[in-house]
Amino acid sequence: MSRAPLAAGDLWEASAYVFTKPLGGPLSRNTGYHDWKRLLEDAGVRNGQLHDA
Repeated sequence: MSRAPLAAGDLWEASAYVFTKPLGGPLSRNTGYHDWKRLLEDAGVRNGQLHDA
């Protein structure tokens, strides 16, 4: 078992998702999009789609 479920204890929400929120629940559909855009901005790289990488 990974450390996340152990750290969350009774708050952990079991799921079959590979990528989850800190407490185990599913991510919002647009989380990856917003994370990608923030990463590009922070790195000072031109705007682009994840698939362009």
